[in-house]
Amino acid sequence: MLKQLLVKVHFSISIFCGNIKFCNIATYTVLHTVEHYGEW
Repeated sequence: MLKQLLVKVHFSISIFCGNIKFCNIATYTVLHTVEHYGEW
């Protein structure tokens, strides 16, 4: 459930900021952090 939300946020941010590579790095960092601390 949470990951589906993050994916939607990821696409929204990618479209908004236009710099897809930077957004992918930011999204990966968020996903990695979430996985590290466990599911919310």
